[in-house]
Amino acid sequence: MGKILLLLALLISAHARAAPSLEIIFEERIPYVSEQGESISGIVATPLINALQAAKITYSLQSKPSNRHLHEIQANLTPLCAVGWFKNPQREAFAKFTRPLYHDKPMGVLVRRDDTAIHQIKDLDTLLQQQGMKLLSKASYSYGSVLDAKLAQYQVKRHDVSVDNVTSLTLIAKKRGDYLFISQEEAALLLVEHPEREQLEVLEIAGMPEGSSRYLICSQMVDDEVIAALNAQIP
Repeated sequence: MGKILLLLALLISAHARAAPSLEIIFEERIPYVSEQGESISGIVATPLINALQAAKITYSLQSKPSNRHLHEIQANLTPLCAVGWFKNPQREAFAKFTRPLYHDKPMGVLVRRDDTAIHQIKDLDTLLQQQGMKLLSKASYSYGSVLDAKLAQYQVKRHDVSVDNVTSLTLIAKKRGDYLFISQEEAALLLVEHPEREQLEVLEIAGMPEGSSRYLICSQMVDDEVIAALNAQIP
C-alpha cells in the first residue's frame, strides 16, 4: 500500500512539473488591453484570455511598462509572454509568436489642427520625406514591417519617448513632435476625453499600409506545446 501511495505521489508531482505555466505581461492600452480586477479584457486581451482558459494553461498576469517587455522576452530567463505586439524579422530572431490575436485597421496620422503645412500633405511618402517635420514615436516600437521599412528608407527624423499614448497626444499638442502614427481604434477613444482634443485631429492619408496583426510574443523558454495549444484555441 505504501509503495502505491508513493507511486501516486510521484506521478502527481511529475504532472505538476509538466503542466504548462507562464507569466503574461501587459500594459493597459484601451481598447486593446484593459485591466479588469485580477484579469484583463479588450479586443486583443479577451481572445487571449479565452484561449488560455480553453487550453487549460496555468498563467499569471503582471502589469509592466511596455518598454520592458522586449528586454525581458529577449533575456529569456523564464517562460514569459507579452500581449499585443507586432511581428517583425528582428523580433522573430529571439522570440516565439502565437497566431494573431487581432488585425488593426490602417493607421491614422495624429496632428495639430493649426499645423497648416502638414495638412497640405496627402500621401505617406511625401510626409516621410519632410526633413523639417519630426515623428513622435514610442521607443522600441514597431509600426509593422511596411511602415518600419519606409521610416528607415527615408531616415525619418524621430523623437522617441517612453510614455503612453495619452501623454503622447499631449506632447503633440505642446509641439514636442509634429505628428504621430496611431491606430484608428485607439484614436477614436482617446480623442473623446483628452484635455487637448480640440487642438488635435487624425488624418487619413494615401499610401498608408494595411493594419498589422497583433500577437502574443513569447520567450524561447515557452514550450512549443504551449504555443500550439494556444494556437488551437485562437479564432
